[in-house]
Amino acid sequence: MLETRNIFLDTQTFVQNNYFNSPRLNELFDLAEAGHINLFLTEITINEIKSNIKEDLQRSSSEINKFNKAINNNGKIIKNLSYGKNYTKLRPFDIDEAFKELLSQLEEIIKTSRVFIIDYSAVDLGEIFSKYFKHEQPFGIGKKKSEFPDAFVISAVEDWCQREKQNMYFISGDKDFDGFSFKNIIVENSLSSLLDKINKQLHSDKYDLISKIYYSNQTQIIQKIKDAFIFKIKDEIGFDISIDNVLITHIEITDYQVEDMSDSLETTLQVTGEIEYKLDVTYEDCSYAIYDKEDDRYYGCESNTITLEQEQTFHAQIVIEADLDDKEAEHNFEIICKSVDTPDESDITEQLDGYIFQF
Repeated sequence: MLETRNIFLDTQTFVQNNYFNSPRLNELFDLAEAGHINLFLTEITINEIKSNIKEDLQRSSSEINKFNKAINNNGKIIKNLSYGKNYTKLRPFDIDEAFKELLSQLEEIIKTSRVFIIDYSAVDLGEIFSKYFKHEQPFGIGKKKSEFPDAFVISAVEDWCQREKQNMYFISGDKDFDGFSFKNIIVENSLSSLLDKINKQLHSDKYDLISKIYYSNQTQIIQKIKDAFIFKIKDEIGFDISIDNVLITHIEITDYQVEDMSDSLETTLQVTGEIEYKLDVTYEDCSYAIYDKEDDRYYGCESNTITLEQEQTFHAQIVIEADLDDKEAEHNFEIICKSVDTPDESDITEQLDGYIFQF
């Protein structure tokens, strides 16, 4: 399961997932926007992202120029086509315009996903140099100078975790972090793996929320079942008998199961229990009636009303309508009884003395 909801995004996470055109990263941003997780960056990381964006745009511009030159030299025949200009006269690629657009996307993500920027100004520079000369993590044997930004970032994240007494996932595709271990930092190289953990945790959270709503509202659920039970008996029974004064004398829920949580706005529960009830049944009592074979009917039946007391095991389908992604779902929901078992008409008529079914 998820060890913490705090997640730090390393620069390589953006680079390897093509920045903002990644379904997995966008899923992470959506989860943060919904308040399910907390995303973190540092100014160092943001500047590294910007630097990588600029470098990738320059490479892209170079590739476009190579393509433009190659197509005009080696693909001249395309110029004979009505749509050939789409390939031979490409729009000039403006690096500055593209850079500005991507920076705008980055700023919007930081804003909408409520990304927290960790301050690194208090990082102990002496400690970082000590780790550098001792080849301690995050510095390798080669003591690459390029590892200094990582050292500042790691130290800033460690300081935050210790200060806040919390842990942090550190997502990075950088192999330099392989094998490293930190007290409060959990290095996670696979974004897909972390997303799987998050989604499993969210499913567990939703199950716990539904259970809480269920147990906190037993009285309401029972009333919904009682109302549905009475309505169904009166609505579905009564072809040649009449049901009145249905009174439920006892009802008890013995078990429930979450049947369907696929819809984030509706959760279906299967509820099992025991119910005792009594009702008045009015019917034609033919105990002393005479059967006329020629007319094929009974004559002399008399109207009779009796009170029956019955008990049975029931199964009810309960739907909890609530936006489980909403933090106020626990207080903002509706309970509906979609269906409940009731006795068949034959279960009642077989207890009626003198009852004879007549078309």
